[in-house]
This record gives sequence, C-alpha cells and structure tokens, in this order.
Amino acid sequence: ESIMKRNGKADIILFNPPWIPGDTSSWLDKAVYDPDQHLLRQFLLQVQHYVKEDDGEVYLILSNLGMLLGLFHERDLYAMFDEGNLELVDVHSTATALESNNNAERMPNSRSVQTKKKMKTKKKKKMQNNNTGFENVRAKERISLYRLCVRR
Repeated sequence: ESIMKRNGKADIILFNPPWIPGDTSSWLDKAVYDPDQHLLRQFLLQVQHYVKEDDGEVYLILSNLGMLLGLFHERDLYAMFDEGNLELVDVHSTATALESNNNAERMPNSRSVQTKKKMKTKKKKKMQNNNTGFENVRAKERISLYRLCVRR
C-alpha cells in the first residue's frame, strides 16, 4: 500500500526528473535521460491526484539543458502543465556552477581577485580553444524551480 493511500494527499511534492530527452542504454543513463519526456509527462499528468487541491504545492526542479540543445521546448513543458491541470505559480532560476564562475570573474572586488582573474583569463582562453559546442551550451545552463498548484 502506498504512503499516499494511507495518509491522504500531500501538502508538497518535489520532483527532480531526468532532464535530457533521449534514449537510455543503461540503468545509469536513466538518471539523466527521459525518452520522449515520458517520466516527466506521467508525473505532471498524475500529480494532481496526490497533492492537496486547496493549498498543496508541486515543485519541479529542471535544467534547461535539453531545451538549449533543441531536444525539448519550453512551450512543451507549459503544455504539460495545462494537460495535468496545473497552474504555474512562479519560477526561480539560477545559473549553473560554470556560469556562476564566469560571472564571478567579471566582478572582481580586490587586487588578489584581479590577479586571479588574469590567471583565469589565460586559462579560460586556452580552454575556449578546446571547447566543444556542448561545453558552450553547458555554459548557458540554468536550473529552475517551478512552483505549481492544482488548477481549481
């Protein structure tokens, strides 16, 4: 018997799905890849039955990497919210560690940071020469927390 059936509906449900649409070849891949967004879609279609309708909240943590790679579109995500009878309350986004580090380099606040910046700039230029398209996309990656509620 599931916890939900014993205790009723949840106040809050948090879901951090696999975030890249694509096929899996191993069990480890299933932590990152979600073929045709099947798991994400199933969750969004069914979660309304497990969260309190009046004041329950659903939180979805999702990287935009699949969107940046052109494998998935934000409009598809919003369409899944609609299909699941979910209303988007708000979204909070943050840069990944790579983007945060790049932003920190642009905002030096002391001489030692500026010295480190010069060293990092040389290293960064060398790395840019070796960058692949995927690494460039990863530099734009953002992680978002979507707060949803059941539409009344």
